[in-house]
Amino acid sequence: MIIISVDIGLTGYISVLQKHNEELILLEYVKIPTDLKKDELSSKSKYYVKKQIDYLAVDIIIKDLKASYSDDNEPFFMCFEQISTRKGFAVSSAMSLADSQATFRCIALQNNIEYFPIAPSKWKKKLGLSKDKDESINFLNKMIINKDIKVLNKVIKNHNFIESVLIGYYFSLIYKVIL
Repeated sequence: MIIISVDIGLTGYISVLQKHNEELILLEYVKIPTDLKKDELSSKSKYYVKKQIDYLAVDIIIKDLKASYSDDNEPFFMCFEQISTRKGFAVSSAMSLADSQATFRCIALQNNIEYFPIAPSKWKKKLGLSKDKDESINFLNKMIINKDIKVLNKVIKNHNFIESVLIGYYFSLIYKVIL
């Protein structure tokens, strides 16, 4: 099974994992590309103030990953963090996350990839993690040390990258239940 796992957001990452029998392998990862848009409300402004996920660049990345790893005999899925907002959450932040999630849904549909949004509360609870980003980093480090995951590339200490891997790991644990 190939899993494209995404920590959605403007500083997010896309990770590619393979689960073969009980072995989980991190094949590769890439930072989500963004573009800068000129503020539409102030056409006289010379500054670029709004940052968005670059849809076309992400689509090309997903197409390339699917072409590289897709196999008729191996299931291919995408999972990404579902929007989670709470009282007091800034409206602009919630809308930005909604835009990001919509981007990945559209790209998955366009590329015939079955996708699964995963609530942060579910995967973090299952893995025994809180909102503390350092916990996620330590959890992945323990997985590597215990050989629960095989890593083919250098692991970076970026919580967005690490959470993209952990979302995919969670999916690999529960995918038989949801299919």
